[in-house]
Amino acid sequence: MTKLKWILVFFMVASFLLVGWTSKEGELTKAVKKGNNVTVESLLNQGVSPNIRVSHGQTLLMVAAAKNYLAVAKLLLENGADKEAVDHNGKTALLIAREKCEVEMVILLSSWGRVVPKQTPPQSESTE
Repeated sequence: MTKLKWILVFFMVASFLLVGWTSKEGELTKAVKKGNNVTVESLLNQGVSPNIRVSHGQTLLMVAAAKNYLAVAKLLLENGADKEAVDHNGKTALLIAREKCEVEMVILLSSWGRVVPKQTPPQSESTE
């Protein structure tokens, strides 16, 4: 091989290592894109990050939101997916779901992690 080809190979390998993609991350990405919640759950249980970025800076949650894969989105959220992450266009998964008019996905994403304060019963006045 010429010196130029070796340099090119070196940079390709180095960039692959710097990006940090593993075969498991690639499998999770494919499973999310296909809506395969069984595989998604299995890979998340093995510790694969739910916050992988794909093209245009989209997260896997954004991909699931765009395709209205509710079960997949819920699994990603349950395993720590960042619902506030933004892509290169400044969009969140919730905004993507709204643009696609995916009502159930909008409900899931907008209600996820919301803390509902406990209602305390009104104190009865004592008559003394």
